[in-house]
Amino acid sequence: CLGPINFSSEYANKVTSTPGMFMSDGEWSPWYYVRPVHTAFYQYDLEGEPLPAHTVGIITKKRFDSYKGYALLEMVGLDFSCNQFSGEIPPEIAIFQDMLVLNLSNNKLTGHIPTSFLSLTKIESMDLSYNNLIGSIPEELTQLNSLEVFNVSYNDLSGAIPNTNQFGAFDESSYYGNNLLCGLPLSNNCSTTINVNCSTTKSCTKAKEGGFIDGETFYISSGVSYITVLLVLPVVLFINPQWRQGWFHYVELVITTCESLFITCYYFVQDGFRKLSNC
Repeated sequence: CLGPINFSSEYANKVTSTPGMFMSDGEWSPWYYVRPVHTAFYQYDLEGEPLPAHTVGIITKKRFDSYKGYALLEMVGLDFSCNQFSGEIPPEIAIFQDMLVLNLSNNKLTGHIPTSFLSLTKIESMDLSYNNLIGSIPEELTQLNSLEVFNVSYNDLSGAIPNTNQFGAFDESSYYGNNLLCGLPLSNNCSTTINVNCSTTKSCTKAKEGGFIDGETFYISSGVSYITVLLVLPVVLFINPQWRQGWFHYVELVITTCESLFITCYYFVQDGFRKLSNC
């Protein structure tokens, strides 16, 4: 769960490059970088032990880039992709205002996209794909003018896709797998797509499986239809004698048929019990 992680402002001031992973001898290891007061550059692991210089591989803007040495001082990113993190995205992540890359894809994150992401004014790549996020895409994200890559595909998002500023340049691959999203660049038209505002992933799933019938509208329409039939039928039978005669004949036929069926079943059961008792 991402919630217990301490994203404090004090930690953000100390960490030049936020927690991520580096490749060493074919294996991924955790890292972070600290810039001390003097000009020397030091590298530490999560336990505070010094590490030798490593090349750090980071996936950003849909490509894999490698960073080493002082170049890492300019690379501020957070990559928690391909884990098993669950729960909601902590809004405190946005305290890293110099962040260039945010990758939380391929986890089990739920809840809404935090509006606090508006503070990430330098963000260039944001990947939240393959999670269980719900709700709409915050309109505030259109103010992130540096955002070049945005991917929220394969979630449970709903509502209209923002289309102002740089969001007008993102293609439909950024939104695949969200059946309740509508508007360009998707083919779903918001004027014909029923927008379901889900408060939980469970309710979204229920809405998808059970359809989009509004309960209140259904009960009102059913009640009006029932009352209409009760009022119209007697009026029609009163006006048209032929229909009235046919209706009474039909009712009598139904009553006679039900009575005959009941008598037949009664004697059949009685005869069966009599035969069993004789055995």
